[in-house]
Formats: sequence, C-alpha cells, structure tokens
Amino acid sequence: MGDKGSPSSDEGSFEDCVEALEVGEELGENEKDIEKLTGAVKELEIAKDFSLENLHVYFQKSFETTEEIDIAHYILGFREVYKFLTLLGSVFSFVAVDVQMKIDVLHKYNTGENKDNYKTLKTMIQYEVENDMILKKKRDDPSGSRTLLRLHRALDYVVLFLGKLDGITHDDKCAPISREAYELTLQKHHIWAIQKAAKLAMALLPTKGGLVQKVCPEAAEDEAIMKKVEADFIAAVNSMKKVFETSQALYENHDLLDIP
Repeated sequence: MGDKGSPSSDEGSFEDCVEALEVGEELGENEKDIEKLTGAVKELEIAKDFSLENLHVYFQKSFETTEEIDIAHYILGFREVYKFLTLLGSVFSFVAVDVQMKIDVLHKYNTGENKDNYKTLKTMIQYEVENDMILKKKRDDPSGSRTLLRLHRALDYVVLFLGKLDGITHDDKCAPISREAYELTLQKHHIWAIQKAAKLAMALLPTKGGLVQKVCPEAAEDEAIMKKVEADFIAAVNSMKKVFETSQALYENHDLLDIP
C-alpha cells in the first residue's frame, strides 16, 4: 500500500508553500491575514481524534431537522474537516489554519448575545442582509455570512476531491484529483500566491492507500476495515454534498455567491 509520493524537483516542498504565502507584492490587502496564517501554520498540531463517522453524522444533522442548515452542527462538521486536513501533516497546514480561523469566528456568532439570529444559515443571511451587515465589496468584512461563505467554498473543494477517490486505485496518487478539484473550485477565489502554495502542497499528497491509512492506520492490515473506511468516505461525501447544495441555493437566492 502506498505512502507519500516523493515530488520531483520542480514540485517544491512545504517550505516553498509557506514562502509563496509570504511574498509581499502578491498579497495586497490580505497581507496581514496571510502573515497571521503563516505564523499559525508552524504551531499547528496534528489531530488525533478525527472521525469519518462524525464527519458524516455532523453534516447530516445540520440538515436533518431543517433545510436551512443548522450552524452549530455545520461548525462541528467543519471541525472534523479541519482535523482531516491536519492528518495530511504539513501538506495542507495553511488550509487547515485558515479553516480553523473561520470556524472560530462563526462559533462566536452562533453562541454570542445575538445567537438567535445565527441558528441557521437562512436566518443568519436574512438577518445580515436586512440590516446591511454584509459589505459586498470588502474582503475583510467580518460578517457571519461572508465567513461561512469562505467555508462553503472550501467545502466545494473537499466534496469534489474526496468524491473522486472512489474512481482511483489504492496505488494511484491523490495529487491529480486534488489539483483538478481545486482548479474547478477554490482556485478562482485565490490570489496567485495562494494558488501556487496550494498546488505545491498537492504535489505532496499520498496515494489513495496512504490517505486511507492516515485516516485509519488499522486499514493497512485488514481489508474489511479498508472497505469500511472507503464506504465511510462515500457517506461523508454524500452528506457534505447535500449541505453544500442547500447552502449554495441560499446564497444564490440573496445574490451573495460572488462577493469577494
């Protein structure tokens, strides 16, 4: 079963990824956020309690009782996404840190003094739209709707990437399907420096078998466990896809999908 593939000399390393994030001329108005992100990357710890089952269950529960997307369960689901990203080690650290920052902001809205307006995605968007809280032309707008939109875009990538795992063999590298998923989703929202860092990182992704082993080390020795992990991936992708499609429709209805 495969391990991490060794990138060719022109594919770069994690240090190249961080350097790409730190180039000043490319960062523009996002410079402070990138500096904060790259600093946090070096302190990132690998999660030891990631659960594919929880990834599926939390996202499923976010739409199980309401088609409006329950934000509390959405946050729990994304905490599992964050843990999954850390399992990839330094490869996706900068993505994981950014996700964690967005989760923390969203959690404050969901549990703060104004929490009644932040129970579901629908109530949050309606409340912020009605009160002109979304600054449509400013990238540093801290509104809950814009914060969750950033996670929503990341979810699009995760769903497409993990959904493609079923179509490759255990010995196939994950880099090509990850790169394809990225180019179809997140790339258009990223400045050049982030695009460069992301693609360099993807070159370091393991094979499908290596990825499964990271999620569940026991799968390396037990074919039945391996098959269960693969089935759990499919279940998680299906629940995340449902959440993505529902969220997409809510944002589209309020003409918010293309805000920067």
